[in-house]
Amino acid sequence: PAGPEGEQTLAIAAPDSAWPMLQEALNLIDAFGNLGSRSRGGWGALHLPEATSLSPADCLAYTRPLLKCLQTDWAMSLAQDAQGLCIWESRRTFSRWDKAMALIATERRDVRKSLGKELRFVLGEGGNERLPNPLRWKVVPAENDSVRVRVFAMPHAIPAGKGVSFQGNQLHDAWRQVCHTLDNNQNLRRWV
Repeated sequence: PAGPEGEQTLAIAAPDSAWPMLQEALNLIDAFGNLGSRSRGGWGALHLPEATSLSPADCLAYTRPLLKCLQTDWAMSLAQDAQGLCIWESRRTFSRWDKAMALIATERRDVRKSLGKELRFVLGEGGNERLPNPLRWKVVPAENDSVRVRVFAMPHAIPAGKGVSFQGNQLHDAWRQVCHTLDNNQNLRRWV
């Protein structure tokens, strides 16, 4: 945060027939892509200036109902619940990246607390092995050279052998609590 943000150039050569699929992938990377081991907490956000910004309606093709997301043990799509896409953005923008990251730190803690200790494994805590957090945070460009926080859920079942057992709809109920907490957060709003 003390110096300029890092910038790299990506050059891609591909046959003309591959460009529609490549452009779709680049648009998704711009909207949701992060790099690095701490990326789910907002670090390593990727931004591709040449990508086409996706709207919430564009993202519907990449979602599945929350309950269906929980049938596989790996993150394969964005989630959707009765209220819509499980994607939230900060209500306000920030003039600096570090201010957006401060909001992420606070809100991530509040979401974890809302689950209580017994269900925190849903967000990658607890159990015998730590799992990657399926609730992802990203700093995204906004208007007038500002940034905004985006939060998106890519929930999945807990893989077997991770030291966690479930009774009935515990996992689904935990994710409903995560969504409820984010819906009622004064700093965030559903991305619509």
